[in-house]
Amino acid sequence: MRVRLVIGRRTAAPRGVPFVSPLPALVPAAVLLAGFAETELVRVFADGWSRAVADCRPELLAAPVPELRRIAARMSAGRVALPSLDRAIVAFTGAGDACLSDSDRDFFWHVFQVPLFEQLLAPAGKLLAAECDAHQGLHLLAHAPFPGRIEHALCPCGRPGPRLFPLRRPAAGCYHEGKFHAANVAELADAPDLGSGSRKGMGVQLPPFAPEFSIHSPGPATVSR
Repeated sequence: MRVRLVIGRRTAAPRGVPFVSPLPALVPAAVLLAGFAETELVRVFADGWSRAVADCRPELLAAPVPELRRIAARMSAGRVALPSLDRAIVAFTGAGDACLSDSDRDFFWHVFQVPLFEQLLAPAGKLLAAECDAHQGLHLLAHAPFPGRIEHALCPCGRPGPRLFPLRRPAAGCYHEGKFHAANVAELADAPDLGSGSRKGMGVQLPPFAPEFSIHSPGPATVSR
């Protein structure tokens, strides 16, 4: 009797760090930073913003704070449109100049009109701390000194464990107390591409931590091996 062997095509595992969505449901996402793994729903644009980002119709946009500032400025100037963006934006922060100010939060809400979630990254893109939908600090995933206040009380989302309230540096924001700073918006809108693929100044050296973390569900963090 003949035995027929059917050999299927081997599928390569995605390369890079998995992007952790703050949303309970998976939605099409565009990540404007190198080093993340692409999946069926996650597109990675290592060089930052381009027309291709809008063409992939993301419902969630994730990028370093400087890149989000530039995109928001261009949207407010009518030079960029993202009609599909209706779920959330994720602001990547780290050490150096990637701080998220209160002015940034006001400006991003005014322009994008979707919830904002901050994620603190290490230099290699690993997630160190993440904001949940309670928006009461960032849940810590690593044991290390962080610049800010640590709160140990139970988060309103129901998840135990320490939360980081980062120090906010004052910034010359584009939006403050309901008013645009037109000069700052125009300067950002005319700025050249930032090359978000570079991780220069995006993180700090920290010890190992959980590589994958469910931000939106209560209970202990889940580590995937």
